[in-house]
Amino acid sequence: MGKTYQTTAINAPLEKVWATIRNFHDMSWASNVIEECTAVGDKAGDEIGAQRLLNNAFHETLLELND
Repeated sequence: MGKTYQTTAINAPLEKVWATIRNFHDMSWASNVIEECTAVGDKAGDEIGAQRLLNNAFHETLLELND
C-alpha cells in the first residue's frame, strides 16, 4: 500500500488553526472537500493510532500529534 505525507502552510494564528484541526475525526472545517469522515476503531481523535475513512475511499492513520 502506498503512503503519502502532506504539508500545508496556513497564514493564521497557531492557536486558532490548532483548535480547528486538532481532532483527527472532525473534518467539518473541510466540508467543501470531505463529504464523509468515519472514525474506524475505538481510538479518540487526539490519540496516536486513530484511524479514519474519508469519503468512503481514503484510509488514514494518525501517526503523530504534537501540541
